Amino acid sequence: MKKKRLLALGLALTMALAACGGDTGDKDTQGGNDFYDWQTQANESTTFLINYSEERSNTKVLCNCISPLVEYDNHGNLVGAMAESWEPNEDATQWTFHIREGIYWVDAEGNKKDECTAYDWLTAIEWELNFHKNASKNTTMLFATITGSEDYYAQVKEMDEAAAKAIKYTDEVFTNTVGASAPDKYTLVLDMKQPVPYFPTICTGACLFPLAQGQVDELGVDGTFAQQPADMWYNGPYRITDYVNNNSKTLTRNEEYWDKEGEIFDHVYISMVQDAIADDQMFLNGELDRCELSEANLRTIWDDPNNEWRDYLVQPRTVTSNRCIMFNYGKKLEDGSWDVNWNTAVGNENFRQAIYHGLDILGYCSYYNYVDPKSTIVNTFTCNNVSVFSNGQDYADRVEELLGNPGYRYEKPENLTKAADYAAKAKEELSAQGVTFPVTAWYWVKSGDQAALDLALIMQDAFESVADDFIKVEIHEYVSNLTQEVINNNFSGISIAGWAADYGDPENYNTQLIRGDQSAFFANRFMKVNDMPDSEAKTVLDEFTAMVKAANLITDDMDKRYEAQAQAEAYYFQHALMVPLSSSGTFQLTRHNAFTVSFAGYGCMMDVYKNMGVTAEKAYTTTEYDQFAADYAAGKI
Repeated sequence: MKKKRLLALGLALTMALAACGGDTGDKDTQGGNDFYDWQTQANESTTFLINYSEERSNTKVLCNCISPLVEYDNHGNLVGAMAESWEPNEDATQWTFHIREGIYWVDAEGNKKDECTAYDWLTAIEWELNFHKNASKNTTMLFATITGSEDYYAQVKEMDEAAAKAIKYTDEVFTNTVGASAPDKYTLVLDMKQPVPYFPTICTGACLFPLAQGQVDELGVDGTFAQQPADMWYNGPYRITDYVNNNSKTLTRNEEYWDKEGEIFDHVYISMVQDAIADDQMFLNGELDRCELSEANLRTIWDDPNNEWRDYLVQPRTVTSNRCIMFNYGKKLEDGSWDVNWNTAVGNENFRQAIYHGLDILGYCSYYNYVDPKSTIVNTFTCNNVSVFSNGQDYADRVEELLGNPGYRYEKPENLTKAADYAAKAKEELSAQGVTFPVTAWYWVKSGDQAALDLALIMQDAFESVADDFIKVEIHEYVSNLTQEVINNNFSGISIAGWAADYGDPENYNTQLIRGDQSAFFANRFMKVNDMPDSEAKTVLDEFTAMVKAANLITDDMDKRYEAQAQAEAYYFQHALMVPLSSSGTFQLTRHNAFTVSFAGYGCMMDVYKNMGVTAEKAYTTTEYDQFAADYAAGKI
């Protein structure tokens, strides 16, 4: 019944698609050297300080405003950005970066400020390791690699707040503790806790973007933390020259940007839309240069061979982010008390295993890829193309192998039998502990976001079909900010989230899930594992944490390192601590050739507008995109 309602929700846009017929998206006001893009309001920026950001909704814009040490070309090769060159010492326990000379920060109006130098990376590292400045954000990678980082963090956290905020990278408390230095203003030296041969891949993550000390001096610590686009200093290809919250952002070319040969738009206009359906109609109206088709509209186009848009369906190359269902192990009720019923249930392995084996995820996958939903199903948290064994096997494929190559779990009759058995055991065990059934799970969507509600209804159907009288999903709405209204209050029961890694090693995925570490992003944000009561899940998580930490210490043999990480990740899913869903694979209509821009499976550079080239006047056809793919594979693009 609810899925029928979902189809009806797309009726207005479906009619619009049919009515538009052969209009291939011609535009009078767009095309050429401007680009018109979109984001949903649910993904509105929550910070304009990239060093504080751990969410793609923020870095999607900010990675176009700040230039890192290194970046990727369109084939995923590391190339110089603010660092012209870099090299390790003999055993990769020290990395040296040589910064370009004569490159300046500018303000929002394009006026020159200070020169960008190696000292700006020291300012950034001190800031991120200073709890009173950055509240533990972006510390994970620094803790794992740079000497003295954890010691400095712990030392400063215990200091008086005012004294801590007054620290600069030149103060002895930092220079005598942290292995980060600048022999001169164009040389940055970083000392590693152990050999880190993959360290340059970390340099595209937010933790190693620069922060100008001159800006901090100008705005003060609190002003820098709360900066808005008009306050920012920029050294990247674009400046944010107009910003209206939940409405729009305008990026304008930075004439002082170091790469004079890079292709930079004059302007990028980003519209903040209410939901992921509105972009379809805006594209048809000539207001956007690309759209991600909703399920209803994709279904309409695909199922009609005569639909005029069928020959324009493309799947642009995208950086995958494996989406998973994350359980909150420390949920609270709206009065601030513990949700004992939910927390007790989710701490029980049989309860989680019933969901893992019995949840039909095909409806979720179909929402994003109606044409071939099974192709998007994943069984790992770590994406493909992050790490590869010396024999050529992808790390994520090894995890799948350890899990028995489960494929689409729900279609296997033995899994449905397992799910029923697990549900029966869970009911017996949990009822004896006072848990009442069905167990209520809270699922949150942004008010007014129809696409999010459509997806929530699909997941509600899936969860409530796992077993009779087992789970009830309550859909709740937040007004504007998920973090402030839901996450910070521990109100979510189940959440769906994905992770595109910050660097090329599987530890970047696994360390986001461990217990006892305040910098572990998903463990603290969605899953609240440090607040969980004693349970079987807590014991399993502690074992997983130990496995990950042991794997992280292996640096002399990358195959052994990857195998140990794979064993830990497989262990995590064998105990159903969360449920893997799908990778990205949405069909688009577009005037943009995605094969020309930066590409890698990790880092903040996956959303850059640099090197997109000019915008085509008409939407590309499927045939044209296939040719782009062939040219790319042949090295012609």
